[in-house]
Amino acid sequence: MDNLAFRGQAASDSFVAAALRRSLQSWDGLIESLPAGVYTSDRDGVLVQYNRRAAELWGRSPTPGDTQFRFCDAHRAFRPDGEPLDLADAPMAQVLRTGEPVRDQEVVIETPDGRRFFILANADPLFDDDGNLVGGVNCFQDVTALKAAETARIDGERRFHDLLQALPAAIYTTDAAGRITFYNEAAAELWGCRPELGSAEWCGSWRLWWPDGTPLAHDQCPMAMALKEGRPIRGYEAVAERPDGRRVPFIPFPTPLRNAAGELVGAVNMLVDISERKESETRQKTLVDELNHRVKIRSRPCSRSPPRLPPAAKFRSTCGTPSRAASSPFPALMTSSPAGIGNRPTSPRSSTGSSIPIATATAASGPRVSRSGSARRRR
Repeated sequence: MDNLAFRGQAASDSFVAAALRRSLQSWDGLIESLPAGVYTSDRDGVLVQYNRRAAELWGRSPTPGDTQFRFCDAHRAFRPDGEPLDLADAPMAQVLRTGEPVRDQEVVIETPDGRRFFILANADPLFDDDGNLVGGVNCFQDVTALKAAETARIDGERRFHDLLQALPAAIYTTDAAGRITFYNEAAAELWGCRPELGSAEWCGSWRLWWPDGTPLAHDQCPMAMALKEGRPIRGYEAVAERPDGRRVPFIPFPTPLRNAAGELVGAVNMLVDISERKESETRQKTLVDELNHRVKIRSRPCSRSPPRLPPAAKFRSTCGTPSRAASSPFPALMTSSPAGIGNRPTSPRSSTGSSIPIATATAASGPRVSRSGSARRRR
C-alpha cells in the first residue's frame, strides 16, 4: 500500500481516511499485502477466502468452497512434536466449535513437495449482526527461523549443561536473588546433599565455616557478596560441613552474570576442593616441627660429667693396645737400654752376685728363659 501520509508533504485527513477505507474494503488491497497468511472459513469450516501469503505457506492455491479440505487447507498438518494433527484439533476447528479465540498455537504444516513450516496461528470467530456464529478468520505466521534459533539455543544450553556436569570441579549457578538454579554432580558430592532448585539460596552446603572455625552465615558467604556487590569475589577460603559431619575446605570463585543490557541476572560459582593441599601442609608442618625439635636437642650443651671408667678400662682407653713390655710374663725384668743400644733385657743379679743370662724374646714367641738360667734358679 502506498504511503499516503507523507509524499514530501502531509496529506489531508480526508484523503488518508478515504484511502484507508478503500484498502480495508478491498481484499486485494490491505489483506493481500500482509506478510502473514490470512484465510476465512464458513460455519462448516469450508474455505471462503485467503491471501497470497497463505497460498505460499500451503504450497498450493486451493479453490474456495472446496469441501475436500476443511478447517485447515494445508496439505498435511502436525503437532510441534511431530505427531499428526487431527482436523478436529486445528485452530479453526476449535474456534468454530467453541466460539472462543485461539491464541499463539504452534502448528507444523507440510507442503505437497515435502517442505515443512512452523506456524503460529491466531484464530477468531466471526459473528453476524444478531450475534450468530457465521465463520472464523485465521491469521498465521511463519516462525520456522525463530524455531530453528530456539532449537539451536536449547541444544547449546544442553551441551553447556553436559559440559558442566562432566567437569570435576564443583559448579553451581543462582539467579539474581541468590536462588540456586543449577549444580553439577561434583557440587553435590562436595556438599554431601542435593539442595532443592529454586528454593535453596546462596550455597548448597549444609553449614559453612571460616578457616579459623568461625561460623559463616549463608547470606554472608562469598557468593552472596558477589551478588550483592555485583563483582567477582576472589582470595577467600571457606569450609563446607556435610550432613555426615565431614568438613571440606574449599576456595570459591563467584562471578556475577549479566545480560546484553548489563543487568544482573545471576551468578556462577566454582568451588575448588583443597583438602589434599591442607593435608599436605599439615604433614609438612609436622615434619618441620619435628626437625626443629631434634636440632634443638642436639645443639643443647651437655650438663652432666662423663661417666667414670674403671682403671683397666681407663688405661685401655688412654694407652690403646698394651705394649710388648706389658704383655711380657716378666714386666719387672724389662728395662730400657741406653740410648744408641737396642732394647735388650738385663740379667738380674742372684744372691751370689752372678748374673742370670736371659734370652731375648722374639716378637713371635715372646720372651723365653734359657735352660741354664732355669737350673740356677732351681738351685
